[in-house]
Amino acid sequence: MNLTKTATALVITSALTTSAVMAHDNKDCNVSLNYDLAIKPNMMVVSDNGTEKYRIEQSKLFVQGKKISLDSKQTQLLNQYSDEMYAQVPEVIDLVNDAMEMASGAVTISMNTLLGDDASGKIEELMEGLQARVAKIAYQDGSEFYLGATDSTIDSAFDEEFEKEIEDAVKNSIGSIMISLGSQLISSDGGSFDEKMASFEQKMEKMGNDIETQVEAKAQQLEYKADAMCDNFKELAKLEVRVRKAIPAISEFPVAVTEKNGHGISF
Repeated sequence: MNLTKTATALVITSALTTSAVMAHDNKDCNVSLNYDLAIKPNMMVVSDNGTEKYRIEQSKLFVQGKKISLDSKQTQLLNQYSDEMYAQVPEVIDLVNDAMEMASGAVTISMNTLLGDDASGKIEELMEGLQARVAKIAYQDGSEFYLGATDSTIDSAFDEEFEKEIEDAVKNSIGSIMISLGSQLISSDGGSFDEKMASFEQKMEKMGNDIETQVEAKAQQLEYKADAMCDNFKELAKLEVRVRKAIPAISEFPVAVTEKNGHGISF
């Protein structure tokens, strides 16, 4: 298994879909986002890795740069759709940030326990780098929001440089981790090796329980928010079906759809 690919998947999963995955425990949430979204008041841009597919601007529709004529009913439906997107995308971004914060806290606590306070600076630096990369694909700037959902956009944020950062972090930390674990094992209570090992296992189990206790409340909050977001996006996906049927010009660009027809970020 490729370590850097695994790390990339872990970060993306925890930061972008942790809350959505938790929602799967309680309900069927099968909505996917297939395109990148840039949204601000009176404008919504649907793109794929920087290539605009269509945009809604001041109640007007432009598909691949060409203005599409709409009647009053189509315009009303399109405005309803863009308004709902503007309401829902910020919720996803908030959830991303909350999940990243929780994941970062859990990693920092566990690594500090293993490596000690001397390593806290390096750990914080690594997590700040991860947060900066997540911010490239999910961010808010005033009343403007961006959510990158396509594979190419995510890959560009978690690129080869990111892989090298993870490799360097692992190489620089593995020795310290082994030394720390060895020291803690030797200093554990008990006379025989088996007794020391049993004491060490209890210590590690306690550490895991402590971390779980610290993140449990936050995880519960994320689960509630994820459940609500799931319901909202299901309704949004239904609305989009109506929009794409009513406006054939955008029928080939499904943004929020059921998972069985999707290929982007899943909720």
